Amino acid sequence: MKTLLAIALIVLIGIITRADGLSVSIENDILAGSDNNYSHATEIKWNMGHGTNDVFLTSIGVRQFFYTPDNIALGNTIQPYERDYCGVLEGFYQMWKREMVLGKPEYVMYELDFGVLGPLALGSQTQSYAHRIIPGNIQPQGWGNQMPNEPILNGYMERHHNFTVAGDRNGWCAVADGVYGGSLGTTWINSFAGAEVKLGWNIPDFVADNTFTMKSVNGDMEVNHSFYSYVKFETRAYAQALNATLGDSLFNDHPYGRQLTPAFAENTMGIVLGYNKLSFCYLITKRSDEFYGQAAPMDYGTLIVNFGTTF
Repeated sequence: MKTLLAIALIVLIGIITRADGLSVSIENDILAGSDNNYSHATEIKWNMGHGTNDVFLTSIGVRQFFYTPDNIALGNTIQPYERDYCGVLEGFYQMWKREMVLGKPEYVMYELDFGVLGPLALGSQTQSYAHRIIPGNIQPQGWGNQMPNEPILNGYMERHHNFTVAGDRNGWCAVADGVYGGSLGTTWINSFAGAEVKLGWNIPDFVADNTFTMKSVNGDMEVNHSFYSYVKFETRAYAQALNATLGDSLFNDHPYGRQLTPAFAENTMGIVLGYNKLSFCYLITKRSDEFYGQAAPMDYGTLIVNFGTTF
């Protein structure tokens, strides 16, 4: 109930501020054909376009996600080679800018996250309710040993640097970008670098999976009003120093904390279809081990729907 009230509050704020579009994202390991190490995430946010290169898009939103071990029927038994139960509930603010770096456009996203990790995130209630209403699911038994409550305050940066475009952006083309950034805060401290390749029709200048796409027109950023479709392949290499969802906490001494690997890899592939401020995205993400002795790497699927309040 509290999660629904939080989502309703975000929707109300979006209506009051006359936001330009709404994005809804759902992640679940079932969408990738597995059911281990990661359970579910829901994100809802309002996007506000500003039409300038300086800050052309801002968003406010709320997200909830939680992790569970593979076997949720073992009660409060700690499973040392699996993820423990952990819930996160946070609000966030995002800001996108367009910059020129080494003569190429670079799209930069800054994000500030604030919320709670632990029982107050309502992961237990959310999963238990979902398993009651969806046939064939068993009730999770191990939320009694989830990570204790602690505050969340994180900063996140993500930069997309255009390397090259082969073909015509107004027709068939291939786009290659470099991606890099990282997180700094109470929940994660990490950095990443990688590359993204998109192949398809009428690929917009600015593409973010969980917001509407935009084109650069006469120096300003405008919503892309054409049909577009593409497949994407992205790979990232992470270096990590802190992950509170694995018990590596700044606030609590977790006896079941995992020993983090210094680095891990993440690969994503998927398809995007869109027209104007309406788009659909389906992605599959796979990660290598994030802690020593991990029984199985994490993988999950993502469904994203973006639509605007005006067309």
